Amino acid sequence: MCAKSLSEFRDGPENKIYLIDGTLREGEQSAGVFFTAAEKVKLIKLMDKAGIDIADCGMPAVSRDEFNAIKKLANLSGISIKIGASVRCLKPEIKLFSETGASECFIIVPVSDIHIKEKFKMDRDSYINYVKDCVSYAADLKIPGIHLALEDMSRTDEEFYIKLIEGVSELNISALKAFYLCDTVGVALPEKIKYQAETVLKAVKTASGRGRKNHPGLGIHCHNDYGLALANTLSAFDAGARYITFTQNGIGERAGNAKYHELIMALVNLKKCRLEVDNSYISELSKVVEEISGIMLSATEPVVGYNAFRHESGIHVSGLLRNRKIYEEYRPEDIGRENEYVLGKHTGAALIDKLLREYFSGETFETSEIAEILSEVKKLRVSAKKNEYARVRKYLLNFYGKALGGVKKADFIKIVESVIARRL
Repeated sequence: MCAKSLSEFRDGPENKIYLIDGTLREGEQSAGVFFTAAEKVKLIKLMDKAGIDIADCGMPAVSRDEFNAIKKLANLSGISIKIGASVRCLKPEIKLFSETGASECFIIVPVSDIHIKEKFKMDRDSYINYVKDCVSYAADLKIPGIHLALEDMSRTDEEFYIKLIEGVSELNISALKAFYLCDTVGVALPEKIKYQAETVLKAVKTASGRGRKNHPGLGIHCHNDYGLALANTLSAFDAGARYITFTQNGIGERAGNAKYHELIMALVNLKKCRLEVDNSYISELSKVVEEISGIMLSATEPVVGYNAFRHESGIHVSGLLRNRKIYEEYRPEDIGRENEYVLGKHTGAALIDKLLREYFSGETFETSEIAEILSEVKKLRVSAKKNEYARVRKYLLNFYGKALGGVKKADFIKIVESVIARRL
């Protein structure tokens, strides 16, 4: 539940927020990233413990291994999280999805002219009929949850996407859960996202003919190319989007997607939503995804970054020692973290005094002695060598080249040559 008054679409059952984790599909599509079957199971179990509603676990058409991995996740026992997967708007892929046992089918429906013309070679009216036929086919296969991801919608004109949404809504398919506004290349501003979200909800409500409490909902899927994925997701939420997608650590195509740790804290602390999630798993999920993806977070990453709750500045530490709310908006303990005070160039007397009382409780120090200790601490820190910084950066760049580099061109050539050799 959330604070009322933000949107007329917030009353009753429509106020339920569905958290949809795309780490195992969108996240794994990050260049060079792959997850083993065991890693996927580990992540799903953690997501389930965290209270995430749905996981998009991949694309069955990618490979037989991918199909089998999704099928394995769909058959896991003892979990409440719903297992989903993504397909292109192609009947063979929809059919393949139905054989996985997963319940939530995310059909990727391109809606911008460049996608329709280049991928489908159709005019707009023909394409709308084609999409309706595919959605009807998914319903005929008794797929429990059908989700339409409107690819590149942020670059689509309003007249066309409304016409397509109305056409699909008029099918009155009860399994159709939501239309997803996709900012596929991350170019939309929050005000545009909010406007498009409002127009979609209005069109769906008008066209579905199944009553306000049962019409398909609105989802949001944002990319982070301009650093706006979180802002755009929250903007869509304000307009009534209730199917909210994200990935752990924001990993995904190019610059990634909305980040789970940022999104949850913003919804809970800024939007005052009561989510059915366990925030204590935020840090663990982030750490596990760092380890198995090979993509490391910045020290200043919000919520889960190494420095997110570390304090050195004398002004800040002095305030925190009086009342942590002065410089910490929420308790790090609530998300599986701790705060830390750091001795360094910017340390003030308040931290020195705290540490003296903590480690030398039987001693009394003169003001001049405290000043001397503080001065020596600062000198020691600024005398530290920085040679290691460049070495570590070089190591990390080399690591990324190996971990995220993909299959080398030389290995690709060997594979092709071996195939050619078998012709003989």
